[in-house]
This record gives sequence, C-alpha cells and structure tokens, in this order.
Amino acid sequence: MLRGIHRLNVGAPRRWSRYMMGEVTLGGVTTQIWKPGNPQLVPVSGYLPDDSGILAQVRWMMQKHNLGQDIYLLGPPGPRRRWLALKFCHALMREVEYLSLSRDTTEADIKQRREMQNGNLVFVDQPAVRAAIHGRVLILDGVERVERNVLPIINNLLENREMSLEDGRFLTSPDRWDELLQTHTEEELKGMGLVKVSREFRVLALGLPVPRYQGTPLDPPLRSRFQCLGLEQPSLGSMLASVRAKAPRMSTEDAETMVGFLAGLASAESGGTDQDQTQHFPDLLEEDLLLWASLKDAFPNDSLVTCLQRVFPYSIMTDFKNDDNHSRDFFTDVLHRYSLNDPYYSSSKPVTPQNTYTVKSISEGEGDIRHAVMTFGTPGGEVTHTCGCGETPGKYWHEYNVVRTESFSSVLTDMYKDHCLGRHLCLVGPPGCGKSALAKSFAYSLGYGLNMSTVHCHWDMSARDVLQRRMTEENGDTTWEAGALTNAAIEGRLVILDGVDKLQPGVLASLGRLFIDGEATLYDGTVLRRSVDYQRLLDEGMTREDLTAKKVFEVHPAFRIIALAQTPKEKTEDSWVEGEVQHFFSWHRVHTPLVGELEVIFKGVDPTSEVVPHLLMLHKKLRQEHEADATMPEMSLRQLLRIVKGCKNAPQELHTVVSDTLLVDIMPQFAAERVTAILKSLNIYPSETSKANVAVKKTPTELSIGEASCTLIPLTDAEEAALVPSIVFHDNFEHLVSLKKMLVDIKGSDNILLIGKQGVGKNRLVDRLLQLLERPRQYVQLHRDSTVASLTVRPEVIEGRIVWEDAPLVTAVKKGHILVVDEIDKAPLEVVGILKGLIEDKELLLSDGRRIVEKTSEYGWTEADGAIPIHPNFRLIALANVPGFPFLGNDFFASCGDLFRCHLIDNPTRASKLEVLQQYGPNVPAFAMHSMVDAFEQLDNYVSEGLLAYPYSLRELVAVVKHIQKYPDDGLVRSLRNVFDFDAFDIETVDLVNSTFEAHGIPLSGKVKAMQKNGLAKAIHLTAPEVITRLELSEADVTVRVASIKVSTRLWEWAHSPSTDASIIEGRGDAVFDERLYTIVTPGNVKGVVSTLNGQLHALVELNDSVPSVMSWKGKNLYAPVFSRPCSLDHGSCKILELGTFAQNNGGVVDCSLYAFGNEVVLFSPNAPSLFVIDPERRMGYNHSAPLLKQVERTSWQPFRSSKPDVRIDPTSMTHGVIVLWNATELNVYHGATKAWAQVTFEGNDMGDILDVRTVSKTEVMVLSDTGLFLADVQSAKVQKVRGEADGDWNTRIPQRALYPGAFTPSNTQYIVGDITNNNATGRKVPEGLPLSFSSTHLFTGIRGNIVARRSDKDQLLLVDTAEATLRILPVRDLGNVTPYGVVTPPSLAMLSNGCVVATTPSQRQIAVYDSNVQRLQGEWSRWASIVGGKGKGGGDGGAEEELEFKYSNSDIQPSELKHGKEDPDNTPHVGGNTWAGGTGGTDTAGLGGKVGPYRIDAGHPVHQVSDEAKAAVPEHLKKQAREMGRDALKKRLNEIRMSEGESSMYNRAHDAVRREVAMLQTMLKGLRSTEGERVWLKNQTDGVWDENKLVEGMTGEKGVFKKRGESQDQPSLLQGKKKRIVFCMDCSASMFRFNSMDHRLDRIVETAIMITEAFKGVEDKIEYCMIGHSGDSPEIPLVDFGKPPQNKKERLEVVLSMVAHTQYCWSGDNTLESMQVAIKKAVEKEGDSHFVFVISDANLRRYGIAPQTIANIMRSDPKVQVFCIFIASLGQEAENIKRTLPAGKGHVCYNSNDLPSVLKRIFLSTNLLK
Repeated sequence: MLRGIHRLNVGAPRRWSRYMMGEVTLGGVTTQIWKPGNPQLVPVSGYLPDDSGILAQVRWMMQKHNLGQDIYLLGPPGPRRRWLALKFCHALMREVEYLSLSRDTTEADIKQRREMQNGNLVFVDQPAVRAAIHGRVLILDGVERVERNVLPIINNLLENREMSLEDGRFLTSPDRWDELLQTHTEEELKGMGLVKVSREFRVLALGLPVPRYQGTPLDPPLRSRFQCLGLEQPSLGSMLASVRAKAPRMSTEDAETMVGFLAGLASAESGGTDQDQTQHFPDLLEEDLLLWASLKDAFPNDSLVTCLQRVFPYSIMTDFKNDDNHSRDFFTDVLHRYSLNDPYYSSSKPVTPQNTYTVKSISEGEGDIRHAVMTFGTPGGEVTHTCGCGETPGKYWHEYNVVRTESFSSVLTDMYKDHCLGRHLCLVGPPGCGKSALAKSFAYSLGYGLNMSTVHCHWDMSARDVLQRRMTEENGDTTWEAGALTNAAIEGRLVILDGVDKLQPGVLASLGRLFIDGEATLYDGTVLRRSVDYQRLLDEGMTREDLTAKKVFEVHPAFRIIALAQTPKEKTEDSWVEGEVQHFFSWHRVHTPLVGELEVIFKGVDPTSEVVPHLLMLHKKLRQEHEADATMPEMSLRQLLRIVKGCKNAPQELHTVVSDTLLVDIMPQFAAERVTAILKSLNIYPSETSKANVAVKKTPTELSIGEASCTLIPLTDAEEAALVPSIVFHDNFEHLVSLKKMLVDIKGSDNILLIGKQGVGKNRLVDRLLQLLERPRQYVQLHRDSTVASLTVRPEVIEGRIVWEDAPLVTAVKKGHILVVDEIDKAPLEVVGILKGLIEDKELLLSDGRRIVEKTSEYGWTEADGAIPIHPNFRLIALANVPGFPFLGNDFFASCGDLFRCHLIDNPTRASKLEVLQQYGPNVPAFAMHSMVDAFEQLDNYVSEGLLAYPYSLRELVAVVKHIQKYPDDGLVRSLRNVFDFDAFDIETVDLVNSTFEAHGIPLSGKVKAMQKNGLAKAIHLTAPEVITRLELSEADVTVRVASIKVSTRLWEWAHSPSTDASIIEGRGDAVFDERLYTIVTPGNVKGVVSTLNGQLHALVELNDSVPSVMSWKGKNLYAPVFSRPCSLDHGSCKILELGTFAQNNGGVVDCSLYAFGNEVVLFSPNAPSLFVIDPERRMGYNHSAPLLKQVERTSWQPFRSSKPDVRIDPTSMTHGVIVLWNATELNVYHGATKAWAQVTFEGNDMGDILDVRTVSKTEVMVLSDTGLFLADVQSAKVQKVRGEADGDWNTRIPQRALYPGAFTPSNTQYIVGDITNNNATGRKVPEGLPLSFSSTHLFTGIRGNIVARRSDKDQLLLVDTAEATLRILPVRDLGNVTPYGVVTPPSLAMLSNGCVVATTPSQRQIAVYDSNVQRLQGEWSRWASIVGGKGKGGGDGGAEEELEFKYSNSDIQPSELKHGKEDPDNTPHVGGNTWAGGTGGTDTAGLGGKVGPYRIDAGHPVHQVSDEAKAAVPEHLKKQAREMGRDALKKRLNEIRMSEGESSMYNRAHDAVRREVAMLQTMLKGLRSTEGERVWLKNQTDGVWDENKLVEGMTGEKGVFKKRGESQDQPSLLQGKKKRIVFCMDCSASMFRFNSMDHRLDRIVETAIMITEAFKGVEDKIEYCMIGHSGDSPEIPLVDFGKPPQNKKERLEVVLSMVAHTQYCWSGDNTLESMQVAIKKAVEKEGDSHFVFVISDANLRRYGIAPQTIANIMRSDPKVQVFCIFIASLGQEAENIKRTLPAGKGHVCYNSNDLPSVLKRIFLSTNLLK
C-alpha cells in the first residue's frame, strides 16, 4: 500500500543554484530530485490529497519519468488532470512551463516569438523551447482545443529531442550533444548553433477523450509519442471520506445522498443502451461533489438540491440541449431516486425562488487584508462570513438603483453565498431579464462598483484579448500590455464577462486555470500565482522585488469574475456550458420576473403610470401564448421597462408602442394575428394621427413635429457643421409620423433601430431628422467582413509602431455626434453584439486598452486610466433590413433588438407614394403614376404571399419617375425596364411582373408598336331606317280596378358588413387598348349585377359556401379612365351583406334575382314568401309579404335552384319608382315614394290570362295576354289594344319601346334597332356579311338613346348608338384561367349613368366594366399610346417610330444535311458554320439561334441569332426533317425515363398549372437556407488579409498573420448534422374524386403533390421527406419513401397517377385520423433535427363522425412532431370550423393551389424549418 512520498539523501541547500537534492521514492519507484533554479516555477502542494488512488497515479508517472517517456493524461473535463500533473511536478520539485492551448495557438506560441527590441528583431523562446533547454516539464493543457496540424511541430522534439528554431539554432538531443563533445568544444557547438536539450525535459499533455467530447481528435503520429494514463473517478468510499473531511458539520445522511447521487448518475449513464443519447450527459465529478459539500457545510439551512443547482447546472444544460428531452428525463429520474425535490425543475411554469437566508448587513472589514463582513439572517439566527471586496472605501458602498423583487433578492443572496466561498459566478437568463442589474447590484454593494471592468465577449475574441495585448512602444519596440482579466486579478477587481455564450468553443476553456486555480502563465512569460502560493515564495526568502523582476505576481483574493450568458433561443446538440466550463463557476438561473413582481418593478419605476395595468395583462397573455407556442413573441424586462418609462397615456399610445417594440407587421402572419387579437381583447386599438399632428415647425432654438419638440444644440465649429446632412426631402404623412417618433426618442436619450425593406427611405429619414436638428452625423456601413476593430478602433502601422485610430463610433462618443450604423444586419452578430455594452451598460472596452464609460469619478475610471466619457448628446441610430428571406442578413432584431427603440419603416401608403412621386415628377401624368403605384403595391402583395422574392420599393418608383421627368420621350415602358431587367432571365418572375403591369394597363412585355395597337371595336354603320309596320291603337273592352292593400313588412339590419378583397385588374393589360376598363374578380359566382342611382355597383354573389350575398362597391365615379383608380374601388374592397340567415327564416329562396330600385336593390325569388328591398349603404332591408307571394307553394331553401315560377316581377318597373309583381290574373304594385301597395286587376271580355307585363311610366303598363297586347293607364283606368299591320308576332310580345322610349328591337330578327314615330314602326339592319341571330333570350338595356345587348349564342356585347346609327361588337371573356363554381346561370348586364357597361364574364366569377363613350375612348387612346410607348429612340424598346434595327450577319453556308454535330471537348464558342454541336447562329447542327437544326443545345455561350428572313429561306424538306429529328430526340429522352409522349404531355399540363408556384417555392426554400454554410474567418494563415490583431506579429516577420474566408473547422467531419424530417399526408379518398367536378379538389391535391416533389429538389442535404396517402381502404398508401424522392417527370407522374387511381377506385370511408397517427410515427422513426407532418386534405370529416377536437388531440400526441393541417376543399363552413378548433397556427384553409406557396411560407417561417 502506498503511504506517501519519501525524499532521501537531501543535502544542505544552496541558494537558488540547481543541484541534486536527493531522491524521492514512492511504492518502490525512486526518482532523483534537483534543487530548482527558479522556485517560482515549481507548483505547490494542496491540489490533491495523498490518498492511495492519487499516489498510484503519481507512481506511474514517476515510472514514465524515469524511462524518459512523455505522458498523456486523459480524462473527463475538470481540473483533476491538471492538478495531478502539478502534484507530480511538486513531488519531484520540477519547474513547470505551462501552455494553455486553444484554437488560436500557433507555432510562435510554442517555439519562438519574434520581438522588436531597440530597433532589432530578436527571437524570444517560448514554453516548449524554454522547457527543453532548462530541463523543465512542459504541460500542454487542452490538446483537443488546438487546431489540426499545429502540435505536430513538436513531434521530433518528443521523439528525438530535436527541433530547428526560427533564429537558426537547433535543439540537439543530450546523447548527440555528448557524442559531439568528444570531438568539439562546447563553445564550438554553440557557434554551430547547436543547443543541448536537457535530459530532465519532459512533456505532460492533458486532453479529453474525443469524440465523446467536442474537440479535435488526436493526430496518430502525435499520439504514438505519448504514454497515456486514463483518469477515473475515485471509489465511492474515497469520495465519501473526502466529503466528510471537506464538510465536517454536514450530516452523514446528506453526505451519503451526495455520493449516492453521483453514483446514480454514473450508473444510469453507463447502463444506457443508446450510446448516442448517454454520451452527451454532463459529468458530475468529485471536485463538484466537494464544492457541493462546502456550500452545504457553510450554509446548512440550504437544501441539498439548492446547493447542487449552483455547482452542477443540470437545469441550464438540459434546457440548452436539443435531444428531445432525453437529458431532462434522465436527471429527473435520478433526482427523484435520491429524494432531491427540485420544484423549479419539475414545474412547467416559472416559480418564485425561496431563499432560506437573507442579507442583514455588509460592512468593510478591518485589518490589512481588504475584505468585507457579511451577515446573513436565518430562521435560527444570524451567520457571519468574510469575503473579498472592492477597493472603493466603505462609505461609498451603496445599493445599485434597481427595484428589488423577491426573486431578484433571492438570486443576489445566493451570489453572496458563493462569493464568500471564493467562487466565480455565472448568470444565465433570457435577454433583458436583469442579469446586468444583478451583477451591478453585487458590485456596488461590495465596493467593486466604481472601478469594475466589463468585457463584452464576441466570436472573434481570444484569450489574448482579455489576458495580454501585444503593443508597440514609442520607439517601435514590441511589448505586452495587461488585459482586463490580468489587471483585475492583480488589483483585486471585479470583471463582468458579458456574453460568454458568444465565444468560440475552447476560448473560455483555455482560461480554466485562472478561473479554478487562480493561476495563469501569460504570453510574455508572466506568472500569476494564487495568494497562498505567492506568500509561500515570500516565506522561502524571495522578496516582492525579486518576484516582480521575474514577472511573478500575486492574484488578489478579492478578484472575482461574473459571467453573463443568454438562454439560447434554439436548443443545440452540444451546450457551451458542458465540458470544462461547467466547473468554472457557481451557476445562477435568472428568469423573467413573474407578473406580480413586474407590477412591483413598474410601480417602482413610475408610480403614476397609467399604462401598467394594461401592460401587465398584455405581458401575461403574451407569456401564455409563448409557453404554448415558442414561435410566439414575448417582451423582455428591458422592453417592458422602456414602455413604462416612455408611454404615458394608456391605452392610446400602447398599441403603437407595442407594435413597434415587437415589430408586429413583419412577424409571421399567424403570430401577428394572435398579437393583434390579444391587443383587441384588451381594448388596445391603434390611435389615429392627423396631418395636423405631424406638422414640422422650426425656430432658431427648437424643432417641433406635431406635439413632439426638441431643443436645438448649437454647433461648435465648421467641422461639425460640415457633418450635418443636407438632402432634398419631400414630406409625406407616413414619413412625418416616423420622424415624430424618432424625435421623441432622441429627446428621451434613446437609441433607435429602424427596420424595413430596402428602398423605403430609412437613410433619408435619418438624414432628414439630423438635418432638421442640425446635428453632426458619424456614418459607418457594416458588412460581412466587419470586425470589432473596424467598428471601434482601427490599428495602423505608422513608422514601425502600432497607432490606434478612432472609428466613427468612438468619435461620436467623444464629441456627442449621432452615430448612424447602416446595414447593421449584414455584420456578424457577434460583432454588433458588443453594442450592448455601449447602449445598455454604458461601458465598452476598446482594443487599445481604453474604455468608454458613462462617467468618471474620484474612485471610478478616470481619463488617466484611459477612460473615454460618453458625451451626453451621443445617440446611436441603427438601420437594418427586415429579418428573413429574401434579405440575407442576420436577425439583428432577435439578438439585440430590445436594446433599441424600434420602428418599422414600411413602404408608404398609396396616397403618400403619390405625394412623394408628384414632387419628384411634377410633369409626369398623374394617371401614369397611379397605375405604377397600383402595380407596385400588387407586387408587394406577391412578396408577402411568397410569389415574388424581390421586394420592389419606393426607391425604384422614384427612379422611374425621375427618368420620365427628365426624358419624357423615352416612355413609361422603357423607364420601367430599367428596374425590371434585373429579372429578365427569370421566366416565372418576368411572367408575374408583366401580367401585373398588364393588369394595370401597362403592357410591359410588348414591343412598342404592339403596345400602341388600337384595339377599339370598329363602328358598323346600320342601314337606313325602313318602315316595318304600322301600329293601331283601339279602345279595349277592359276595366281596370285598383285597390289599396295592406302588406306586412319586417325590418332586417346587419350589425356588421364584412369587407373582402375582390381584386380589380386593369383592362389594358394585354398590350392592346380597347373598351375594357377593368375587371372585378369576385370570391363567388355572380348571379346578377346592377347599378343604383347613387353610383354604387351591386352584385348578387353565391359564395363558395353556397350562401347568397350582396356585394357592394361604393363610388359616385365608377368610371375609371386608364392609369387611374377611383378612390371607392381601391384594392377592390367591398362590403358584403350575407343573405343566408334571411333566406332560411323566409321559407326558402329559389331563383334569386337582383334589381336596382333607386338607391336600393330588390331581391326577388318567386318561391320566397316576401320581397326583399335592401339599402346596402345603411345595412338594412325590409321584407314585403305581398298577397301574390303568399299564394305560392313553398319549397325548402336551396339557393338558386331552378323552378318555374307562378309569380313574376317586371324588371322595367323599378326604373319608374315602382315595383310590379304579377301573375296570370292580377298585379301587385309597390310605390317607392309612398311606401304603399296596390292591387290591380283587369275585367272584360278582351283580356285573357296575363303572359307578360312591362311598365311604361309610373301609371302606364303594357300587358301581354293570350288575347293580345294592351296599353293600360292605371290612373285613368283606360285600356287600349295594340295591333300591327304586318308581322303578326306583334300580338305575342311587347316591343322594346315599352322599356326605353325612342328605341326598340322588333321581333323580326334581321333588324337590330328601330323607332316608333306617328305609329309607324321603323327599323335598321346590319350590313350584309355580318349575320346576327337574335332570340327572345337576349338581355337588353339602354340609356340616353343607346342600346346594349348581350348575345346568348356568343360571348359578345352589342353596343348600339341610335343617334349615330352604329353598332360595335365587344368580346366578353375572362381574365386568366377561371373555373365557374356550382351551377352557371344566365349572364347579367347593366349600364351605368356615365355610359359604362357592366357585364358578367362567361365564368360568372368576374365582372367586366366597359366604356361605351367613343369620344372619351379616343382621348384616352392618345394619352395611353404616347405615355406607354414614348417617342424617343435608343436602347431597349424605343418610341413610336423605331429607327434602330439589327443588322444581321448571316452565314453564307446553305443548309444541306441535318446532324447533331461534333462535340468540342474544350467547349469553345462557335458562331456560324455547320460542324460543331452547341454553336450559335449556324446551320444544320444542334445549337441555338441558327438557320435550322435538329434540336436545341445550350452550351452556355452568348447566342448569335440569325435573321427571320434567313430562317424563312430554309427549304421545307429540311424544316420537316428538323421537326422529325426533334421528335425522335424527345422520344429517346422519354424512353430513357420510360415516359411516353402522352404521359409527358399529361404531366406538363398539370405542372404548368403550378409552374410559377413551384419556382417561387423553390426560391423561398433555397433562399431561406442561403445563409447556411456561411464561410468564416480562418486565422493564422500564411496568405490572405492581414489580421488586424496580428499587426505586431506581421511587423516582426511571423508567417501566420493573415486571415481568409473558409469553411468552419469547429466540428470534425465525423460529426454530421441531422436532417429535417417531413411527412406529407395526402387525401386520396373517394370524396376527392366525387366532388372534383364541383370544386376541383382532386386537381388541387394533384397540383399540390407536383408542387412538393418539384420544389423540394435541391434541398435533400437538409430535408428528407416522404409522402403517404389515405383513403377508405387504407390509412397508409405509400407514395414517396424517405430518401427516395422522385427523380424525373416519369416518377413524379407515377406518384400523382397513383393518387388519382386510389381516389377513383377506393372504397368510401375515411382514415384521416389513422393516417395522421401513421405519419407521426414515420416522422420519428429516425432521429432528425426536427420533425413535421403536413396533412393536406378536404374537410369532409363531419359525415364520418370525426370531431375536430379528436384531430387536435392527435396533433398534440407527440411533442417532438409539429403537425399542420391544410384543408383545400370544404362543404360549407366545415373547414373553418375545424381550423378554429385546432391548435393555434396549425390549421390552414387554402381553396386555391396558387395560394399554397404562401401558406407553406408562413408555416416555414413560423417554424424556422430551414434555419
């Protein structure tokens, strides 16, 4: 058994000389020990006890030492490996050269470093060389942290004890040295540059096992040169003894529980079956166990689990970890097993921590050693502890100005406890939760506050930045300057490391010796020793002067570090907390305060604030939403406090402030909708701002914008005046509102973040504000390569020394300027993250050692210390683009947004855009501006929907208007091309942009001559009038009886008439100018259309849910000239009055018809019990139960069902102010003026059964009976019979004169228009050659002597001008591919008072508006042609007269025999000729742009196009041969994929329907992942860009001083990321086939399948998906398997054909629920980065008894899987009803496959699918 270390034969010591002192023996192993020449380099004892296990390990190391072998200590993270190495060196009295390795370690850090001394370059030996020469032990700590191929430089030193040095010397092994001494003297060998390596030189390497832990695997050649010792945990008995020794006052039961818990963790992990899961569990080591015991012993009233949380942060580590809660479940089980109840860990909601200790007092202690006395109160009395404190005198100790809550005080008390035990602290919590306030409260209460150091960590930071910086002196000599940590360690200060989670892996770990042991070896050889060791050296006879001369310094006992870290927004595979860092700190979790605590905080900040109650409720609801769905936003404490301080009026201002704070307008749609709903539920609505409230007023001393004002600050000199922006700015309402908000922020000392798309005016707003304020601006634009140095201070080499130049940030801070940071989202987040120190903490450490601080004081930082006070006028304004696709910047708002007052700058409204554009282009026609603005707004909508990638903005509009203003002859199209030619090679985008502008009257896609095509219908002159017949009127034997009748009425009111979007499309969009003004696209089938006297347009529409509704468009000026948009029709917005409830309560509505009645509309159905007169403007109507209607036999309600009526209505009567209902025996007449009803009956022998009725005036009607035609005057009771001499048909129909005096259409169909004069009926004919057939089903209407007819045999309008005797024929067609919904009824027609004609299109889903005024049209045509086409000439599509033409250089080679052509192996461009394949402008071969060839081949070269004349000259037989060869090539290609021509055509038709959507979805998917794989800076390179952090090294001639972009090498190649796993669950049930003819649902799901399989090509490295179907036969129909997506058209067609076949032949039934369960299981069959299921189905579930709640339960069944349901069809409101029941944001309704990309985009963005 090993008892201890025995030293033998130790002679008398000699002062500091090195000689053999004797021997040391351990377990039979004896080693000589030597008197150290530098005792300060010898470790002291006390790291590890002398137990048998440790001594056995030391014995093994002694053996290896005696054998001359180097040692590798391998073990878990923690200090044990280092402590064991130091104990070994102490036992052998060995001097140590310690080198902490990191990824920044280079050859110069190991061997020799260049330095400049007195103008000369010298080489300074580094640890490896010093250790080899002087016979020391070289400890290499952290081998796994160093980059690859760095340590192999010591391979030969390890193996042969040889190494070549940079200064020309050569390290020689001792054996070779002794051999050479036989023939040379020592001086000769030294003259040869040889240096002897000491025989006592040894290397001790310390490392972690990789790949169990993160790091670089050990290089085999390096590994083979070491002897390894694997360190294991001590035995349980040994650990129990250590715990009892460490905590003698602790109970045995607690000690055993501690050891048992450690053993339980180890056994549970080692017993796991899945090594992939268990290998990542954090380690609890013996060292942690002893710290745990120390805490419990010092503070016995604390529970075991409370102490454990601070030593072993299992809750923090598991919350960071992305392992599907395996770690959390693991720790929960072990905690419960040992009765360690953790209420915070087991609770799903935040719990206010309870602390058993309270701080009673903190006072400055007495004596020479600086310390504080802290008294804690407990239920059992008071406990006193001493601890370190700052150097500020005690009278300046005070509490930090913060409102203390219970949880705040509890965390702070725990921090005090750990501080008393000498521990460093780490606070972890979400942004803005109060971590900085806790750290400062701790500092100020212990005398650290006034001179503490804050270091803001970032990705580019290395250990050198905080330990030592390399500098130059005035004479150019290189030197080392102490960093923040070094100064604080020596002086006993507090250092706050803010953002340690942002450091690169290994940087924090490389500081482990300083954090744990309180010791460090710096880059210049300086040694920091902990206080007890330093005192030992003094006790042994060394003086402080000696130690200082040897660069040995004491680490002050009061030195403390507080690290701050954020809770990650997303869990990761490996947490930065694990590994070495886990043992550095005592850990404290900081939560956002609970609602009750927030109220205390808010009242403490502003006791009188009215906003607090509203804000508390808002925060509570947002937090609940966030807990249910992590994608929902919540506000940090920092943001909440800013709202309390800045928002005085509630809730008037709260809506705007919250919207700006959260940027609601750019949230994913679902999240924005939820936030808006929450605000509404709290009665928080946006406030209106009038133009008067944003008026700009400026005096010499003050600037006011509305009620906001700010005092102007005088400029100090001309230099400042030159920095004030001077721009031309055109005011508009939205921009003035933004300026007003910014002015309030500037006055309130807030820093501002403006976020918006490009080109919306962010820069101009800032410049305008500074121009008005007369404030100087410092400007900096960031980018990908921006660094912390470029943002703060830039190092430069001037005359051989480093000079630091202030960047604009420091200049602005010094002088009180406004710093504008543009494109802040383009810089790395770790770079701009340092702004948190400047903005929030008012402190920033610069690279040159200076420090920006808020203020200086007697005991704080002074300018002598390098402090730069922040000028009170300094402000920072940051500009950023909106986060996410298509902008490729970083999400700066998510990272640092809560530090700023945020404002979203969006594209101005339509009115503001026009206001701005008119100022830029006063001479540009207004109608051109209107049309462009409307087109751009439509494009902006497409961006929101995911159909366009690039967001066109006001910037592009301004550019176009400026061009037109300056060069009006260029025309509108050419000017617009300057913007849209960027997309010229993107076919889908070009099509969408062109169609959008064409819909708004700008034919962007056409040539000029085509654009100027006049498509107005030609006037056809009618023949001269002819006498058709003579009419005779004779008195009839008929008596008219009129009686008043009482009709019951019922009032109906609509409390709310919802608005909908019925988009308006310009009619001149097909490059042809014609009569069509625009088209209104409605959400349902139009059953009728009318225009009322007040200028409103009304339509009776059957919506998709079969509910009849009246849609109304306001507007007294419904006529819309080209390029303009009447205000009443902006965006097609209209009001809807739903009639479903009315119909159901009135016994049914069949054959509904709509009529205009003054300013009201009449809804009539012959099977309804009443007549419905509606006033859409007032949202009210009356049922009139006329007697005729009461007699009708009723049927159940079925909207628009055909049935022969018994009662009819006279459609002409409403134009005369009456409503006439009639049947075979009587008339019911309603007088609108008197609101009275009358009954009219006819008695007499001449009158038979009534067949038709037409109203001539208020008192006259024409009645057609089975006995003849009669004209009845109801007022005089006179009845006349009407007869014609010719054409006996006159006795069987009513002439149209009864409708419109002065014009009629006779029954003789060869006449189109006629007149009745002096009882003579005359008519005009259409000229021969234009046969027109008419029937009684024509629709006629007219006004002002004009007639409009709608042909029933063709989709045409006939416009007859009776005055000019002309006819024009207009086509009636739908725009786009429109499918009618339900039963198609006869078309409808109406004429407006201004001469416009309104007609329903063939699909009845659109309403077309035509202008019938010829003179007006001609004027519009002239303006349209000149503005659109222009008059100039030049590049692009020129003016009306094309004077430029291409001169073709045609090949003289005549076509002969067609062939493929030779393949050029070099792919050289070939122009003309007939030899090579892939050429251009040639003949006979396959290529592009030539005369003739068999087919096309694109070799990637510019195309030289031959003229059309040359192509036309090709012989017909060669053209035929070319077509045949092309078909053969197509067949060959199809055969390669086993696809017939018919199948290819079938697939292409389906694909074409969603071609644009596929392209847009692909763009979005690839764009969302475009920031992945971003190359990083690779440092220590031998070429590239000079690293500004290595300027000194470069001056001294080192090689690895460059950096360059490359792929990150953080992760070894064997650690690959996991893919997203998606399952698409497609509805293949019988209902899809059954109802396809009604709503095309099967077509939509087929198009959806094609869209998915096409769009997901190219992202297989990140996403793997499968597709299954379900039907009545099976819940799992395999369509696409994971990892096997369809590769070509054939395979994709097989997928959709399989889907169609199942819908056609499957059994009726539904397996949706079962299929969802299958899909969820398939998604998690294999581990993935995340798991998704998309259920795409119709909503035909109610008929199978499937409740929506059941679907919701299945969606929640597996928390690892996010399930989304997308319903593409519905019966009635079923889809919407299901959506409301599903989890928020998980249900979507999409009736149009064109909308699916938009739906998927919202889902992808809300779930960060490709992040």
